[in-house]
Amino acid sequence: MKSSEKTDRFLELVQEIELELFNFCCYLARNRSDGEDLYQEALLKAFRAFNRLRDRTKFKSWIFQIAGNTFRNQLKRNKKFGMYSLEEIESDENGHRLAVFADDKQNPEEDAVDTRLREKLLEAIAKLPMRNREALIMFSFHHMSIDEICSVTGSPPGTVKSRIHYARNKLRKILHGEEYRDLVVHFKREVS
Repeated sequence: MKSSEKTDRFLELVQEIELELFNFCCYLARNRSDGEDLYQEALLKAFRAFNRLRDRTKFKSWIFQIAGNTFRNQLKRNKKFGMYSLEEIESDENGHRLAVFADDKQNPEEDAVDTRLREKLLEAIAKLPMRNREALIMFSFHHMSIDEICSVTGSPPGTVKSRIHYARNKLRKILHGEEYRDLVVHFKREVS
């Protein structure tokens, strides 16, 4: 593949998943600034390795795997990641709301309730162990299949399902009763 064709094809594929990948990086890194750095590094690594991707239909899981591996490598090098801030991750530089928070506001009261619930959700997700948080985010917010998550994490299906189950149970304990039920609407999907 010629260099210009490679670049065009890569950019075309990235365009289809860029917001999801950016959200994923921000969630892993726990703040927008580190998320942007992780996103850029993952894109650069993916571009360099793009010729080795044999099945273009697996691009999404492949690039998410690169982002996840890059994040884990940064953690091993003792790079610290901050905590979530709603102001930092609620919208991108173009004003687009991040996918996990995309919703239709009907009135200011609902907006206030939703903001409070989002804050609680972000705080609760930040308390999850990284591998459980990663699996939950990919499954519930990015609607990746168990097989896709397995491909990204290199874990068997049973382990991925267990991590999602553990993450949900931990969130249930952190977010008591009514709050948890309200939040389940945002990320309820059965693990089969």
